[in-house]
Amino acid sequence: MRDNLTEKLIRAAQIGYLDGVQRLIVEGADPNAADDANRVVLVYATIRGNTEIVKVLLWAEANPNIATILGWTALMQAALGGHAEIVKLLLSKKANPNSVNNKGQTPLSIAKTQGYSEIIRLLKEAGAE
Repeated sequence: MRDNLTEKLIRAAQIGYLDGVQRLIVEGADPNAADDANRVVLVYATIRGNTEIVKVLLWAEANPNIATILGWTALMQAALGGHAEIVKLLLSKKANPNSVNNKGQTPLSIAKTQGYSEIIRLLKEAGAE
């Protein structure tokens, strides 16, 4: 069972409430908080394309390599959504460009499927295969 701060942090990230995320982190909420599917706060912020919340979470030492129960990481979500700035941020914090989800997809294969040339370039520069 998650504590109240965790629930609030997840919800703030889901709805894109930057001030709420910042306040909850200061109050001690875990930046690696996850829901029942192991979707961490960073994944929610990435799905929304919310670069500012991603920055706050990475500053608070959120782990960019935590995967959901289906193996999806924040980097994969950023590649899927075409969020190049978030891809850069995640890679700068050592996100694994070669992570593989349960369907055998990598951030690079996802970006190629979507046709996001800038993200493909960024991932290759980071060592994606």
